[in-house]
Amino acid sequence: MRALGAVVAVVLGGLAAGVLPAAAQTVLGPPPGAPSARERLLMLAAAAGPAAADGSTGRYSRVHLVRWVRSGTAVARFDSERWRAPDGSGRVAERRIDPPGPGSTVDYSSGELPMPPVDPTADPTAIVTSLLDMVGIRYLDRPERAAALRTIAGLPGLAAEGRGFSLPVAATRLTIELDPDTGEIIAWQYGDAERVEVLSRERVAELP
Repeated sequence: MRALGAVVAVVLGGLAAGVLPAAAQTVLGPPPGAPSARERLLMLAAAAGPAAADGSTGRYSRVHLVRWVRSGTAVARFDSERWRAPDGSGRVAERRIDPPGPGSTVDYSSGELPMPPVDPTADPTAIVTSLLDMVGIRYLDRPERAAALRTIAGLPGLAAEGRGFSLPVAATRLTIELDPDTGEIIAWQYGDAERVEVLSRERVAELP
């Protein structure tokens, strides 16, 4: 299993009330002659290398996330673990860790965690939302990671960020951060409303 915390730039602790962790700084545009945001992302897709967990095996994808969610002026932090099998069964366990709060664990039968394919003819918001839903619950192997980046590269309004890319989604701007070595999406943030960071991802044989 590969822990991704080392490549995520934001430290998880010390979250002040009402403040989301900072996303990457916006770069206004490439200097003359430099690759465009689309070209940069396509180069990253072509160069995507192996991840340590690519060799993991088992029926379930396991993805461990931390989420910050704004409600009014308050921001809550959640720890979330998701397991999903190809038949759409699995488990989602989530607890609020800042401020401390109740947790829940829900088991899903076959078909109850559907993962429809991304429709390339859908509007850009639906495409990127479907992709991130997939990243948040299913392990993507190397070709799938490259395909996801190529799909994002084709969306309108793409801009380069300090550690990744951003694009308009509905009424806000979505920032996506990448591991440049593996092509893994390691974090994403919807304006100042929600931020998600991937702590680890792997394949496992059984539910815990």
